[in-house]
Amino acid sequence: MNINIPDEYKVNSKIPIKEFIPKFLKPEQKRRIRNSIRSVIITHQIAGQKIPSFVDENNRCEVIQFFDIEIGNMKDAPFVANIYQAVIKSPCVIHFYDAVSESYSFGLKRLNRQDENEIVVEYAFITKPFSRVLPSSQKDALLSAIAYENIRCKVNKLSFYNEMFVKAYVVHNVTAYQKAFQLLNTNLWYDADKTVALYSAYKDLVSQKYMLSKSTTQAEKLPYNIKIKQNIEILNNFLEEK
Repeated sequence: MNINIPDEYKVNSKIPIKEFIPKFLKPEQKRRIRNSIRSVIITHQIAGQKIPSFVDENNRCEVIQFFDIEIGNMKDAPFVANIYQAVIKSPCVIHFYDAVSESYSFGLKRLNRQDENEIVVEYAFITKPFSRVLPSSQKDALLSAIAYENIRCKVNKLSFYNEMFVKAYVVHNVTAYQKAFQLLNTNLWYDADKTVALYSAYKDLVSQKYMLSKSTTQAEKLPYNIKIKQNIEILNNFLEEK
C-alpha cells in the first residue's frame, strides 16, 4: 500500500485466498476470482478511538481497512473490486496491482435498512490504472490528497473516509473541472457537510458531461449545458470561500 498511513495502524495480515472467497458467490464468480487473485493483505486498519467511530441508523463506521490485492492482470481489477466493495462491510481502500500497473478502489456504503448486518454500496469507483514504474502526476496527486496527514476532517471515521473518497473521486475525474486541483487545497475539507455537498456537485458535473457527450442535437444538449454551468458555479463558490 502506497498510501501514507501512520505505522500505528499497520497490521500486514495476509489472508489465505481460499478464506477470502465468499461462499455465497456463484461458481463462475469463484472460479474467476481464484484465477485472478494472487495474494491478499490487510495492510492497515484505522481502529480505536483516536479518530472516533460513527454509528447511527444508516452507518456503522468503526474501522477503516486498507487492502493490497495482487492480481494476475489489471483488466480483472474492476470485477474483483465490485465483488469486494460489496463483501467488505467496513469502508475500505483496495490497492490492486499486477506486474506493471496499479489502481485504487473506493466505495460509499450504508447499512441495509431491512437488515443492519448487511451493507449497501451506494457508489463505488476504481481509478484508471497507473504505471508502477513510470512517473505519474495524477497518481502522485491522488496519493498526496488521501495521505493521512492531508485528511482534514477527523471528526470521526465516517468523515475521514468520506473526505478520502471525495478527494480520490475529484482526482479520478480531474478533467471534468478546470480548477479541480485547486479544490484539494481549500479549507472546505474541515467541514463534513461541505465535503458531501462538493461531492454531490462534482458527481453531477461528471454525469452531465457524460450525457452531453452522448447528445447530438442542440435541443438535447441544452439541459445538460445548463446543469453543467450550475455545478461549475457551485464548485467555483467553494473556491471563493477559501
